[in-house]
Amino acid sequence: ALRQMMASKGWDAVVVSGSDPHASEYPSPRWKQVEWLTGFTGEAGDVVITLDHAGLWTDSRYFIQAVTQLEGTGVELHKTRVPGAVLIPEWLSKNASTVAVDGLCQSMGAVQEIEEALAQTHPDGCFRVVDIPDMLEVFWNDRPQIPATPIATMDVECFGGIPRAEKISWIRKWMLLHGIDRVLLSSLDEIAWMLNVRGSDIEYNPLVISYLLISQDYVKWFVRKSMVDMDPDTEDSFNELVADGVDIEDYEAVFFALSDFSGETTRVRLFADPSTLNYHLYTYIKNSYPSELLVCGTS
Repeated sequence: ALRQMMASKGWDAVVVSGSDPHASEYPSPRWKQVEWLTGFTGEAGDVVITLDHAGLWTDSRYFIQAVTQLEGTGVELHKTRVPGAVLIPEWLSKNASTVAVDGLCQSMGAVQEIEEALAQTHPDGCFRVVDIPDMLEVFWNDRPQIPATPIATMDVECFGGIPRAEKISWIRKWMLLHGIDRVLLSSLDEIAWMLNVRGSDIEYNPLVISYLLISQDYVKWFVRKSMVDMDPDTEDSFNELVADGVDIEDYEAVFFALSDFSGETTRVRLFADPSTLNYHLYTYIKNSYPSELLVCGTS
């Protein structure tokens, strides 16, 4: 079915990531797209599909598992972290010119590596990377929803550590020192640490699927929760966060927040980490920020 879509759209290759919109090593069931497509259940693996080839790229932790689970599927194992390994960007550069990705589950940095590899073998510029978020949704009829589990705030006095207000003050000082107006955090462990929050949106991980946007004037937490019919403990935790100046907004509202600046009177500089910022969200930012105002670096 995916190859039929590729043929109708003129795509040479499709890349399916084993991660989620937050570059998590362990995704929730909604984003276990590699497992759904191939049957491979390892935590590290990406798939490339062309009209005549299907390959799984994974490292030595999963070689034996991959050979067993891929047997009879027509999916070939491509070994990484071994001498002579050919990684996905290099392989695509020799086998495709139009590549489709689910930009929600590919980091900005990963897509840029693909684009740079394609540019080397297509110096005439006749290549493109197409962002198709949730591309498997049309085939995956029983795909799980984005999880929304109860949230807890950490008691700093009991568990030690630093109050969230102190951490926010610290990052704002960093922003002033570096001339940054906004910081976007995408990585779930960083958000859990910054806000002192915990959840169970991902099995065996105490994390909450969300984004965090910090400026000198506000802190916006974009999270899939509702104040209606909310778990009582979660409501208490939300009230604590609001009391500390954290605005609770809908998870999907992050796209609007990063694309609408109709009320801005000055040019603002946004900092993000390309290793965790997903490509789809990056495209929204790119359309709103001149390139010199997007500051990329290690979080």
